[in-house]
Amino acid sequence: MRRGSQDHHLTAVNPRLLTPMRESGGGWAVGRLGVWGLVRLPLTWTWPSGAIHEGKLPSMPPIPAGFAVASLRWTCSGDPDPMVCTLGLDVLGASAPNPAQVANLVSTAWLNSFPAAGLSSLYTFIGTAVTFGPQPGDGPSAEDPTVSAGTASTSTNPPPTSNVALLVKKLTALGGRRNRGRMYLPAGYVSETNIDQNGFMSEATRVGYQTKIDAFLSALVTPAPSLVPVVLHSDVALEPTVISSFAFQRQVATQRRRMR
Repeated sequence: MRRGSQDHHLTAVNPRLLTPMRESGGGWAVGRLGVWGLVRLPLTWTWPSGAIHEGKLPSMPPIPAGFAVASLRWTCSGDPDPMVCTLGLDVLGASAPNPAQVANLVSTAWLNSFPAAGLSSLYTFIGTAVTFGPQPGDGPSAEDPTVSAGTASTSTNPPPTSNVALLVKKLTALGGRRNRGRMYLPAGYVSETNIDQNGFMSEATRVGYQTKIDAFLSALVTPAPSLVPVVLHSDVALEPTVISSFAFQRQVATQRRRMR
């Protein structure tokens, strides 16, 4: 679902080794979300971060101690691969540092802000998985088993094709690409009738979504334990950057790997 919540550090490569691949964004990739930073000696693979189909690529950013990654998950009827959207969290100050409790808190915050009535009946929210740092390593992890099937009518509110996604920017108080991120929410949260021929929602529709994502952020940071969303970096020496707000975009995004 995504291309990256953190900065990508790409290693220079030999183009002759990558004949079937194409150059993309200063690095080499197979398609839009393919393999970044393939080097000759030694053979090293680095992966983009963000939310994509579970099982397509092993996407997990390094997680420093005191932080965690929450993976919100959905399924779509007829698609065997869950859709995943990840969010870094500062859990150092949380009064309930148990991964299972954190996973449940994230699921609850999401469903209170984005209830089943706003999700197509073709989609199902299947809970949240949480992995604590330090990672790579043996950080504790847990899954929240909450299942919430969408109830929005597919006849009056048909969703667009599954490669369409709602785009949410992760904003921080610091500048630079490494201090920004994105989330790609499933197409089941939007109706085809609310998108024009160029992929734009009306401003009134966008404001409605913005209100929901603001409520989600508030639900994370307000109650105890406070779960502060952060942008994690591929360079573990960099301190994760606190997310100050989410910004819903009027124009939807597309994710090629969701379909083929």
